[in-house]
Amino acid sequence: MPLVCLTSPKGGVGRTTLAATLGVALHRLGRRVMVVDLDRQNALRLNFELPEELSGIADEFDSGRHWRDRAVETPAGIAPVPFGAVSAAQAMRMSTQVAQNPGWLGRQLRPLLDERDLVVIADMPAGPSVFNVEIDPLADLHLLVLLADAMSLALLPKLQHGDFVFAETTGCRPSAMS
Repeated sequence: MPLVCLTSPKGGVGRTTLAATLGVALHRLGRRVMVVDLDRQNALRLNFELPEELSGIADEFDSGRHWRDRAVETPAGIAPVPFGAVSAAQAMRMSTQVAQNPGWLGRQLRPLLDERDLVVIADMPAGPSVFNVEIDPLADLHLLVLLADAMSLALLPKLQHGDFVFAETTGCRPSAMS
């Protein structure tokens, strides 16, 4: 079903909070929702009161274990898939794995996207990443999150000219900026 990617060229803009809130809102509207945390900060879990030590996709990315098996059912009815509390070295190894194995992320997402009644929300890391290269072409909707501040305003001309992952990997721009 639909894949919604929330991303931002900079951190601290509320992207993760918005991903969690969007998941809860869609669930309240009767949709099945899975929120995948692809940000090394592993902060999505905080919105659902999950412990830090909970393992996630980065803990055993090469184990062959599917992301659905990592989903944690919450009282809110949302199934977040944590990134995992990993070291910088482990996070870099995962990024290298993704970069060196084109299609790996897609293979992880495909079984979820094939479920007609499931909405998958991806909380992407701030700035361009190897995850964007793989996931952006699969997304049905990209939400680019910015603050109403001077730095975000200063980034708009670059974003409008395609200086962000959307234009580089998918050839599309967010419609609000066209």
